Amino acid sequence: MKDYLKYENDRNHRNHALYERFMRLAVGKDVNILVAHHITFEVDGEEPNEIPSVDTLMFCHELMHKVFGDNFMYYLAQLAVRGPEKRDEHFAMLLDRVERDALETVSPEVAVCLAK
Repeated sequence: MKDYLKYENDRNHRNHALYERFMRLAVGKDVNILVAHHITFEVDGEEPNEIPSVDTLMFCHELMHKVFGDNFMYYLAQLAVRGPEKRDEHFAMLLDRVERDALETVSPEVAVCLAK
């Protein structure tokens, strides 16, 4: 039988930068994030909060709406039809697209700041 706990821990470790990137897009750059078995974060000095799994993070309507806008359900469907092995790869591609589109819609001076 698959060792689900080990798989989830390995997945979180392997993709922690991706999950941190999503959180920063969703709640702002001023967030402290710890990705371990759960995803723990603190925004603007508030009490720490915790998301129990990366899939709970990815399928959170509030956070997905902040990053992908009113069409977020379309992106949720794309993620839902993929197993976790391919979901992170697709999620990274979607975030790349969001960031690229954001850079194309701002002034060159702002784009340089965002790219840092």
